[in-house]
Amino acid sequence: MSVFITFEGGDGSGKSTQAKLLCEYLESNGYDIFMTHEPGGTSYGELFRHLLLDVKSKDFELDARAQVLGFCSARAQLVSEQIIPRLNKSNTITISDRYADSTIAYQVYGGEILDLKNDVEMILKFATHNVKPNLTVYLDISPEEGKRRIEGRVKKEEEPHAFGEAQQLSFLENNHFDQKKLKFHQAVRDGYASLIESEPDRWWVLDANQPIEIIQNEIQNRMLIWLDQNNISVKTQRTKKQEKASNNSNEQISLPVNSFEEK
Repeated sequence: MSVFITFEGGDGSGKSTQAKLLCEYLESNGYDIFMTHEPGGTSYGELFRHLLLDVKSKDFELDARAQVLGFCSARAQLVSEQIIPRLNKSNTITISDRYADSTIAYQVYGGEILDLKNDVEMILKFATHNVKPNLTVYLDISPEEGKRRIEGRVKKEEEPHAFGEAQQLSFLENNHFDQKKLKFHQAVRDGYASLIESEPDRWWVLDANQPIEIIQNEIQNRMLIWLDQNNISVKTQRTKKQEKASNNSNEQISLPVNSFEEK
């Protein structure tokens, strides 16, 4: 089994920081971990990232429907190129900084197209191959606090991060959605609340007002328990188990080929 974990939250919630910290923590503990992000994560997706988020090149308001299709185009490539191949392997962990839930929260609720929610959900199923996260970590923050944090950021085009060259992430300070008004961000928060209510078992809701270290420790401690419950082990442990299973099978009497069931 492999697992797919996503991080969600409003702007300024610190979800990207916590996703990166978890990735580094699990990797240092020997887990087979891969981290990506949205929009982007692939060469194709990075083109959409700049189109959708970079306000410096925009002199127009991008329609919510156009946003849905843009994000889903980038997402379809990410799922096909990165996420599905990882999930088809055994004992792997894939983490994504944002995923399909962001489209519902930002474009459907924030973009005020709630009457098209069912249509957007159908598009999401198509774009994601109906791949859903096993777990979503949500960093909850008020729009007012999120705005305060955004305004306090140090402006820069890029930051160091945990992604390899093929998954280069372009951090865009004060992106298109950061500059939206508080009403928009409250609608986004309401969207997340609705998603959490519909699938409570999939979500971990954390108070993003806490210090980074407190949130980090809570996620790490809960994650180790959750991974064990889902039969995800560190790579060295898995190797030993596989070797033991292999040795045991070598000691057994070989059976005729036609005695095996077809799978």
